[in-house]
Amino acid sequence: MMLGAKPCIIPTLAGRNGEKNLSAMQFEKGRKRNEPSYLCTLRFEEIEQASGPIPGVIKKLLKEFEDVMPDELPRKLPRRGQLITKSSWKQLKEMLESGIIKPAKSPYGAPVLFQKKADGSLRMCCDYRALNKITVKNKYPIPLVADCFDRLSRAKYFTKIDLRSGYWQVRIKEGDEAKTTVVTRYGAFEFLVMPFGLTNAPATFSTLMNQVLHGFLDEFVVVYLDDIVVYSGTLAEHVEHLRQVLTRLREHELYAKVSKCSFAQESISFLGHIVERGRIRMDPKKVQAIEEWRPPSDVHYAQDPP
Repeated sequence: MMLGAKPCIIPTLAGRNGEKNLSAMQFEKGRKRNEPSYLCTLRFEEIEQASGPIPGVIKKLLKEFEDVMPDELPRKLPRRGQLITKSSWKQLKEMLESGIIKPAKSPYGAPVLFQKKADGSLRMCCDYRALNKITVKNKYPIPLVADCFDRLSRAKYFTKIDLRSGYWQVRIKEGDEAKTTVVTRYGAFEFLVMPFGLTNAPATFSTLMNQVLHGFLDEFVVVYLDDIVVYSGTLAEHVEHLRQVLTRLREHELYAKVSKCSFAQESISFLGHIVERGRIRMDPKKVQAIEEWRPPSDVHYAQDPP
């Protein structure tokens, strides 16, 4: 089964006296025959692996740049040309108060749903397929994964910076806000910043990152969409490189999420791989489901595996 966007294996629950797992249909038949059955509730938790200790010089540097990694985005629009439940209403309200969206009266209207993220918060998912079909595509090149790993292969220290809701830090072109209108149970709303789901959103964000970090790319910075990796050969170099990157983010009013960043590590997880001291290997968490997949023990398991 899937937990968020990740596969999750549920081991067979076998009782001491040979009890078997039942499908919903089998359980209903047994209930009608008054057969003793048991219900189990499963709760999933995803625990993020904590990064290693941060050197003192890096902690001092991060203290200096606290404003670049706030707990939430500032309540203002970026200066840049540029499950409907109570929980979902709460997010809509927060987005309204933060200036992310505003009430709309528009001929456009994309459907929307809210999906739970790994940390338990909700992500608004907008279905812009109809709008994307009539959008002129921006074929801005996305970096090749192999090229990114090649840049990192000779470094010793790595810092991974994850921007806080990166797309929401890009202003929608004035006059085009109505095209982003989404329809919810609580009314129609249009985005004032770039929402997820637009066909040109990745290209637009990559363009912004390349403009902001121009001069650093391929020297000591690799950018893949909203993931920024600073790499260096020595800790002293790394402090200086990180200072330059954080200064550039401050100048352009781009904000990171410190809880999702890793600073001055000798090993980082990047694009589904572990990078460390010239070695690149698959992230064990990405292949765990395959490694733990047990051989079919009966026909039903083979036909309908968990």
